[in-house]
Amino acid sequence: MVADRRASRHHTRIERRRGRFVLVDHSSNGTSVRISGELEVVLRRDELMLRASGQIALGQSTGDPDPVLVEFEC
Repeated sequence: MVADRRASRHHTRIERRRGRFVLVDHSSNGTSVRISGELEVVLRRDELMLRASGQIALGQSTGDPDPVLVEFEC
């Protein structure tokens, strides 16, 4: 659970598909994903295959001041 007003109860989910992890956004505010060494991607009702490692921010940018971040590593 992420305690932030910009994150909804069903904001996003991570699915395992054929041995890979896919982030699926269901939100109105969007989900920002920064994969290490790459530019940030903002998803709005879209999906992205996660790879390597990085950060996820719900309803905000990973570069915002004091963002609530979820770190991942595949």
